[in-house]
Amino acid sequence: MKCCNVFHAGDGNLHPLILFDANDATSCTAASCSRRHLETSVALGGTVTGEHGVGVEKLSSMCVQFSTEEREQMLAVKRAFDAGGGLNPGKVIPTLQRCAEYGRMHVKKGLLPSRTGALLMDALAGIVEQVQAARATKTALDIRGAHQGLLRRAADPQKPAAALDVTPLAGISSYEPSELVVTVRGGTRLAELEAALAEKGQCLPFEPPRFDDPANSGGPGGTVGGMVAAGLAGPARAALGGVRDYVLGATMLNGAPSC
Repeated sequence: MKCCNVFHAGDGNLHPLILFDANDATSCTAASCSRRHLETSVALGGTVTGEHGVGVEKLSSMCVQFSTEEREQMLAVKRAFDAGGGLNPGKVIPTLQRCAEYGRMHVKKGLLPSRTGALLMDALAGIVEQVQAARATKTALDIRGAHQGLLRRAADPQKPAAALDVTPLAGISSYEPSELVVTVRGGTRLAELEAALAEKGQCLPFEPPRFDDPANSGGPGGTVGGMVAAGLAGPARAALGGVRDYVLGATMLNGAPSC
């Protein structure tokens, strides 16, 4: 991958320009290359930004340079001037959940600084352990979300299978309304996501299936993971497209299991 450097010789500011072809799938590592640039800068005593803002591109890299306590102090200063959170929402200062998923959570004495983060990590560890056990014993897994067993395995449905509940992996990791981007865990109920979008005057640009959930008094059910896995959409699909047309990326657990 080619990289040009523009820099200020006097103050040490570097502007690496990573060249890539957006139409070439093999060159889509520009983002990870950029992150490695920033991490190297911090490791050598530098910073993730010398003069320009953090914005969205360098948001995760803030987790590398600053501790949880330092980011909380930054947020406290921002709240003093922006109590409503209307100034550059979702930018500059990353959330705790974002840092955890970026792999830069600060762990002290074996404990995560957030009970929510700890519960999520425990839930993921439990799912990984169950997948490993199923692989070792060649046991089929019946992956279940909001609808416990509504969608059955297509291959040999009569074969005994162990239930794999993914609903503990739920919650909105990050939401940047100004960028029209939201990162959501697979076990998150669709109703929860749509409610969060509605608070900002936004909505999903497609028509996902909205099944009634018998476990929720017949209320709206379905999860984000199930929505993406099923790939179903309403009649507006012809004009607006389906759910998978709007997915920018995903982190998945395979049968190895590895992400």
